[in-house]
Formats: sequence, structure tokens, C-alpha cells
Amino acid sequence: MLNKYNLMIAKIGKKSETAYAKYVKVNKDKTVVTNGRILIEVTRPEPQNGYPEIPGSKPTPKENEKDFYIGISEALDIAKSLEKTKVPICENALINTDDSIKIAVTNLDSNKVLTISQPDSDFRYPDTDAAKPTDEPKVIFHIAVDLLMQVLAQFESFLKKDNVKAVKVEIFDRLKPVKIVAQNGSQEMMALVMPLKIDEAEEKSAE
Repeated sequence: MLNKYNLMIAKIGKKSETAYAKYVKVNKDKTVVTNGRILIEVTRPEPQNGYPEIPGSKPTPKENEKDFYIGISEALDIAKSLEKTKVPICENALINTDDSIKIAVTNLDSNKVLTISQPDSDFRYPDTDAAKPTDEPKVIFHIAVDLLMQVLAQFESFLKKDNVKAVKVEIFDRLKPVKIVAQNGSQEMMALVMPLKIDEAEEKSAE
């Protein structure tokens, strides 16, 4: 199964001219997209019992699935279909990779089965696993997403005229504010974002 979170990551490739950025890679465990500067992957949801049968789209058992690719436009279209449904179990799409690649969605009133074309045989997707750091992180902390988005929106406006909108991030330790700085001509913008105080026990209880 795939849900909208597996597919909405396709947005990362929309503005890229790189060939591999035009596809979301799907394997048994996750979906992946990269444009060479950003890499995002999302693990796939667990299979759910009770999904309605869709004619012509019997799902391939996960262990027998083949890896495949979805073009970013198709991925976003499927994500929109999943987002519109009001039936929780229909927020997932079924996958069949037995012969051609098929993805099926339903809202119980109507079904849609899409045949997903694959890139040419000479297409090569980068080894995204090789890009992941393998050593231990130096600092681990948590930042509230809404706070970070508010701050970055201010920097985006502040750097609107710059071709490269880059900020400098300074990290001191896990309990001190993260410092973000940018220069715009003679002006400087600085923001401090407090990390959340979440210890291991709280993390485990939240899982």
C-alpha cells in the first residue's frame, strides 16, 4: 500500500531539471525522492485488512513486489485522489507489480486503476542509501515544525532579492536555542528557535 505521504514528496522534483528528480522510487519498505540537494523518504504504511476489492487490481504480496518508479505528475495526482476520500481505509492505494505496474484507488463509489509507465532501461536512479551518514550524530534535538516554518518564512522574505537564499545555522547544544542568521546588504536577520525538551522516555511513550 501507499498513502498520500508516500506520494506528496514528489513535489521536491517539480522544479528540478535532473532526470531522476522526475520520479518517485518505490520499494517494499519506502518511497524516495531526491533532486540532488534534498532527499526525502517515507516508510510505507502497514497493509490493512478490509480494503475493498477493485476489479483487475489484486494487490501483489509485499514480499513479491518489484521496485518501480512513479512519475512525479502521476504521484501527485494519485495523492490528490487519496486526499479527497472520506473513508479512512481508502486513504491507501493498492499496488500490483506482477506484470505491468498498476496502482488502484477507490472511494467506494468509483474505482481508478492506473498503469504506471516505467523509465527507459538505461535510466539510473542514484544510490540514495549511500548518501545517508553512517556515523553517530553529534547533537540530537527536536524543533517544532510550525515554529521553524514561521522563522524560515521571514528569512525567505528577507532574502527575496538574492539568487541564493541561504541562511547560516549555528548549533550549540541540544538544550540551547538554534541560531539562524542571514545577511541582506547592510542588514542582518537573526532568529533563535528553542528546541523542544523531549527525553527518551517521552519519545518512547509517544510512539
